[in-house]
Amino acid sequence: AISMLGFSINFEKVINGLITWFMMQFRSNVFPIFFGAIEHLIFTVIFFVVTFYFLLEADKYRNAFEAVIPEPYRVEISNLVERINFTLGSYIRSLIILIIVMSCASFVVLSIFKVKYAILLSVATGVLEVIPIVGPIVATVIVSMIALFQPSAPYGLSNSALVLIIIACYFLLRLLEDYIVIPNVAAKFVKVHPVIAILALLIGGALGGVLGLFLAIPVAAILKVFMGYIYIKLTE
Repeated sequence: AISMLGFSINFEKVINGLITWFMMQFRSNVFPIFFGAIEHLIFTVIFFVVTFYFLLEADKYRNAFEAVIPEPYRVEISNLVERINFTLGSYIRSLIILIIVMSCASFVVLSIFKVKYAILLSVATGVLEVIPIVGPIVATVIVSMIALFQPSAPYGLSNSALVLIIIACYFLLRLLEDYIVIPNVAAKFVKVHPVIAILALLIGGALGGVLGLFLAIPVAAILKVFMGYIYIKLTE
């Protein structure tokens, strides 16, 4: 406890009170949160599975698509499709960079605060960060539970205080990811201005929720390719 101006502040008691309140709120909303997270995860997994099988058959679909294009436009449209494919490939590479960056950042945080299984948890955090909204929440909950129930906390902290610090750090990492890493890394790979990337994320989230957030930047990049093509055609 710390005494100041005649008042005594027991930080341990305050932190335990916050943890108790959080756990009460969590218990009262656990089922909506759980089933909402499961729903988002299912839709995300379905999207990835469909995308994976589509990529496996990409050449087949491309040949079928080119077959229906009139001969005079076939080369031109094929070049346009090639640019779109390159843009999507660049976006996938940016996601890999995102996973690496967030895994390393979370590993530093977990190592500093001596959370058990830091390597495994940091890799899981990086992978889950790819899934908008749901992924970071799931990662934070998993790491918080490990920190809460591990045998001891470092630097004389209680496990409850450690959990609050981990939540705050993960929240800060999430902000850095949303407003610095994603707009700059993803935008650099797909050649979209960071401001446009942020606007695309806001619009995508408002229109399509989790899936909209995930598709926002690649859709913005594809629209840029189309607009560039249209501009060239209009100025010829």
